[in-house]
Amino acid sequence: MKPTHVHRIALATLIVPTAAALLSSCALPDLPATKPAVKHGEVVKKREYSGWWQPTYKYQYACTTTQAHSAAFAIGRGGGSSSSGFGRSGSGKTGGSTNKKPDLRKPSTRKPGNGGTRRNCRVTGRTKTGRIWNPARFELKIRAKDGRTAWRSVNVTVYRHTKIHDWV
Repeated sequence: MKPTHVHRIALATLIVPTAAALLSSCALPDLPATKPAVKHGEVVKKREYSGWWQPTYKYQYACTTTQAHSAAFAIGRGGGSSSSGFGRSGSGKTGGSTNKKPDLRKPSTRKPGNGGTRRNCRVTGRTKTGRIWNPARFELKIRAKDGRTAWRSVNVTVYRHTKIHDWV
């Protein structure tokens, strides 16, 4: 075995236990176990949300595709003309209006060396396509014996028959 290999192995056997000891000493203290959700207790408050119709829409987008040139990214070298002042030039090819929602999470298609294209999309309008019914919600705020409180959804019968300070 070469001397450098022995040195690396010795160094690794010293570093790993030391790092483990440091990490364990800096670890967060054990957190107390979480208590279960509040389901039973005294009713301290009531609230209800009436049912409502939510409109649905189809959005229309206008997208522009900009060709980015690699010479334009050399800031301060005068590589291409830039109207924005950020060292980027491009031809504003308009993609027109479309109903298809653009995938804004998709990475840009830039390639090293020759630049790439960049799509900029904005919403130009929307058309109402229908509606969705959101049913009514009834909730009680419950306080447990240990003082914790939480909102609990109940049906309309339980909501109407329950008064403040009742025990559920």
